[in-house]
Amino acid sequence: MNRETPYFKITIDVDKPLSRLELPAGHSGLGVFLRRNGEPIGYFHYAAPAGTTFSPVALSKLILQHAAQEVIRSGLRQRPDSVTRPRLTAAICTKDRAWSLELCLRSLISLQFPEGVQEAEFEILVVDNAPSDSSTRDLVAAQRAVRYVTEPMPGLDFARNVALRNATGDYIAFLDDDVVVDPAWFAGVKAALAQNPDAGAITGPVMPMELATHAQVLFEERGGFSHGFGTVRHTQHTLGAFTHPCNAGKFGAGCNMIFRRELILRIGMFDEALDTGRPLPGGGDLDILYRVLRADEPLIYQGNMAVYHRHRRDYEGLRRQMWTWGLGFMAFLMKSRAADPVSRFRIRMTIFGFFRYIAVMTVMSAIGRYKAHQWFPDLAIWEAVGAVQGIAGEYGRSRKRIAAIKARFV
Repeated sequence: MNRETPYFKITIDVDKPLSRLELPAGHSGLGVFLRRNGEPIGYFHYAAPAGTTFSPVALSKLILQHAAQEVIRSGLRQRPDSVTRPRLTAAICTKDRAWSLELCLRSLISLQFPEGVQEAEFEILVVDNAPSDSSTRDLVAAQRAVRYVTEPMPGLDFARNVALRNATGDYIAFLDDDVVVDPAWFAGVKAALAQNPDAGAITGPVMPMELATHAQVLFEERGGFSHGFGTVRHTQHTLGAFTHPCNAGKFGAGCNMIFRRELILRIGMFDEALDTGRPLPGGGDLDILYRVLRADEPLIYQGNMAVYHRHRRDYEGLRRQMWTWGLGFMAFLMKSRAADPVSRFRIRMTIFGFFRYIAVMTVMSAIGRYKAHQWFPDLAIWEAVGAVQGIAGEYGRSRKRIAAIKARFV
């Protein structure tokens, strides 16, 4: 089987009869997206040779094998009797990527003005971060109801904080410019707030936009951004892993997160020394989700509030992503260790658990005991290198760089 070929994407509505499927030539597997009542309820991928035929019975078995819990939970999911439209600002922070931003905006605008609706369902705000040209401004100017602001200081968290200051909604959603939102995304937002009016933060599933390259399939095999399609209410007192809530990556991803705006303004906004791009391109989402929980506010993972993310297409890009994951995670933990002494023991155990996981999975993969991660040793090295760099004072160095940037723009 040629793993360099793409996976064939198919969407299945579990309430409708299944049809026979033949995997087209030039594909080495399936990427299966499951829906029910118009909402996303599951996703899985399955390797198979081109030309493989799946009967309705075979497809049904695959769904039960890979996503039975999601299908069952979606059938039991409670829907509120009445849903009040929240005052929401959807913020997209971007830099010199108008081609990608256009797809994201198109998916949002279709929800902002559904058919027959004249008044916008929510506000869209684009923050142009240290732009080198006018392409983003020109794109936004051509839209019906999208606001545009600039942030000259380079860094994602500078841009996020500008969005917080300029938003008009009671809640603010942060979406990356390399995602498109699912048609049911805003319905998921409304359901989450109707069922959890005290929510301080909400996150949701992040599914692959495409499975066109080997690197994208590998990223999904590694776990991607997946946290399932159930709905989970997290608090800082949630029972479970005793490192909770230090392992903040399990709560969601920065490309699909919503906050009660007054809460973030109150707890100190985003840390501008994280998510700076090189040399510290991560950690800001982990930090803010952790601080929401430590402020004793609920964090909701809403299973039907999904987006589709464009994973890195080349192997070098995937390797860099693993490096940024390790670096951002440890930089966040080192910052939290200094800022939150009460959690220091949990943070130490989280660091130990991270390196133990890397070591165990690398050995298991190398000896062929964990076939889904045959690629893992190579990428694990880069994730571990990033982690060591994060432990070795990168956050402190980043704070000095950010102070210098601020001084230049005073």
